[in-house]
Amino acid sequence: MDFSIALALLKQGHSITREGWNGKGLSLHLQHPDAKSKMTLPYIYMECPVGSAYPNRVPWLASQTDLLANDWVVIAPAKAPQTAQEAPKRRGRPKGASKASKPAQRDPEAPHGRKADGTPRKPPGRRKVDAAGQDEPSPRQQPAEPPAQ
Repeated sequence: MDFSIALALLKQGHSITREGWNGKGLSLHLQHPDAKSKMTLPYIYMECPVGSAYPNRVPWLASQTDLLANDWVVIAPAKAPQTAQEAPKRRGRPKGASKASKPAQRDPEAPHGRKADGTPRKPPGRRKVDAAGQDEPSPRQQPAEPPAQ
């Protein structure tokens, strides 16, 4: 079926997928936010199989290929719309993460865009150098000309 029919079925509560997707077990679902959700409008999310390299649920946005494909199929019957409150909670560490692994902590005293040791997080862009090897000031660094009188 084409995407317009698949979207209509998704709005009715069905789960859908594409036969042409490389990842097996991927499915699309429609989320209806409730009063406690930070989202205010319904949105589509992709559910990945448990144990895959990706998070279990991720936001989904259709590509042009997805919109024009005719290989959409329904994989689950309609059910009551799921609200954010009813969604199962993920608990614990991701699969394969050890107890000792912690996310890197950012030094609150470090200036924005710099590491704790003061070095920039990203390499600087290309510099313009004049014939003598001196840095040329960027247009932002050049002083503004005084207004003509």
